[in-house]
Amino acid sequence: MRFPFDTIKSVAAIKLVLSNMDEKLCNFHKLFKILYFSEKQHLSRYGRSITGDKYIAMKDGPVPSSIYDILKILRGTPSVIKTSIDWSHDFEVRENHYLKMINSEFDMDIFSESEIECLSQSIAENKNLSFTILRDHSHDSAWESANQNDEMSIFDIAKAGGANDEIIKYIAIVCENHSVTVN
Repeated sequence: MRFPFDTIKSVAAIKLVLSNMDEKLCNFHKLFKILYFSEKQHLSRYGRSITGDKYIAMKDGPVPSSIYDILKILRGTPSVIKTSIDWSHDFEVRENHYLKMINSEFDMDIFSESEIECLSQSIAENKNLSFTILRDHSHDSAWESANQNDEMSIFDIAKAGGANDEIIKYIAIVCENHSVTVN
């Protein structure tokens, strides 16, 4: 079970993170961990994902799969997704693993108050932390429960954030509702 990926909100989340970084520049690892910690907090408190991205348990911690694919496209390396969207007007990749925001325009109204709260808290808590601290902090019970290079369970991510049984049930219902199609 998973939430649908929201490209527009994901790009806005990236821009929100970068707008809080010196020179609007951030390495991929730090960006991914800030997004992961905000997703974990939002899932555990409100039972919803911010971006809908799935997280992969990589060696150095959780990686948002579709967001990473967007960055791969930007740096010109092979990506799983194929798209006609050109993000090069918004971002540029430097030294193969730093993301620089070029166009800082985005609509904050795309986020709920709870999403802004979780993103802002994660940015404030993690933007100045080192690679090692971020890696170690992200090696939580959800990361440990997944096989390396496999998708992490949204239920495990929520539990790692402190979600109770009611929130876990709510997440299951929301995911099920997203997967229902009406003809």
